[in-house]
Parts: sequence; C-alpha cells; structure tokens
Amino acid sequence: MAPYCQQNSIHFLAYGAVVGGLLTERYVGQPEPPPAALNTASLVKYKQMQNAWGSWEAFQNLLATLAGIAQRYNASVPNVAVRYVLDRPAVAAVIVGARLGVADGDAV
Repeated sequence: MAPYCQQNSIHFLAYGAVVGGLLTERYVGQPEPPPAALNTASLVKYKQMQNAWGSWEAFQNLLATLAGIAQRYNASVPNVAVRYVLDRPAVAAVIVGARLGVADGDAV
C-alpha cells in the first residue's frame, strides 16, 4: 500500500509506534511480563503483536539496539521508535497515545 500512497500523494497517520508502551526503557533488559502485568488493553493487544513478531529474546535485542541509538543521541527509546516511523516515506505524522489515569505504568 505504501508505494501506491506515495505515487498518489496519500500519506499515513501512523499509530502504534511505541507498541503500546513496550518500546520504552521500562522493558529493556527485563524478563517477559506475565499476562497479569499487562494492565491496559493497549499493552495486551501489543504484547500479542510482539508475540506474533517474534520471541521475547528477539524483542530484547530490538530494545537493546534502540536503547543504544537513544543513548548515542541523548534521546529515549520511544523517541527513536517514533523517528524511525516518521522517516518512512508515506508517513505524514505519528499519533502517540496517552491515557489519563495511567502513571508510571500503574492503573489509577
């Protein structure tokens, strides 16, 4: 779809660039979270997507790579992930979600 959109000046508004919060420093070097720790519908959905993508070990390799890039540029893991998505030719903007009542990953 991306080539068609580029040829026709159609752009994407992308979402999910931080995988519901899984692409953050909080999960770098951490064991796979148990289902009970996935305290939002977004985390549950994106964890299922991560499982389909690959193993937790492979995801940790991705997180470590993003963390290394983030450190090099004095940025955060989510910043690197969003920048990557923004650099795709057909992407016009990234929608980064925020939820009221969720602070530091704990439901209020």
